Amino acid sequence: MGKKYIRLKNIKDLVEVAIWSQTPVIHYMNVNDKHIYFIPYTILGYSSIVYFVENSDKIDSRFIVYNRYNGDLSYSDNVPTDTTLETIPIIEIAEQNVFDVKIFGKRKKKKKEEK
Repeated sequence: MGKKYIRLKNIKDLVEVAIWSQTPVIHYMNVNDKHIYFIPYTILGYSSIVYFVENSDKIDSRFIVYNRYNGDLSYSDNVPTDTTLETIPIIEIAEQNVFDVKIFGKRKKKKKEEK
């Protein structure tokens, strides 16, 4: 089976996938001036799912910090010592073959429905 892609709504959803799937890393790449954050995930060694989000801005910190008690996100260049916080590194990708970058082409804007 080939790779399947799941586009998430926001970075918080991606962080929650990282925490619950026990994949403690988020990958980053820039494709055509789009900031792509993703987690490749293999199911039983047979098929792959790639969870990803396109962010409008680059996260300029090395870590995403997730508060396990209230779900808040923050960003840091250092690993906090507070045990209520989950720290997920952001790894910048130099080259990859996980995505066909064509999926990041321009999307058509949805027309607003008239009232």
